[in-house]
Amino acid sequence: MNERREGMEKVLDILSTIRTDQAVQKRMLEINSEKTDQMHKAIFGNGSEGINTKVALNKQNIIRLWITLGSIIPLVIGGLTVLKLLDII
Repeated sequence: MNERREGMEKVLDILSTIRTDQAVQKRMLEINSEKTDQMHKAIFGNGSEGINTKVALNKQNIIRLWITLGSIIPLVIGGLTVLKLLDII
């Protein structure tokens, strides 16, 4: 009788462990789903700028900067050349 009781206690412990493991796995799946949603929002945006949009905007700003510098530098060099030719510098 005592052996049977010990056997039943072991079975109950195993079942309890299985339930606990299932609960932990369920919680881990919920956390993974939350993290996946957060990453998706960060990359694609959810009504706001996502990483893709920010990268595109940064790329446009860099191109504008190069165009601006590319047009100002020749003007400065040309102005200095004219001043040198006129012996003002």
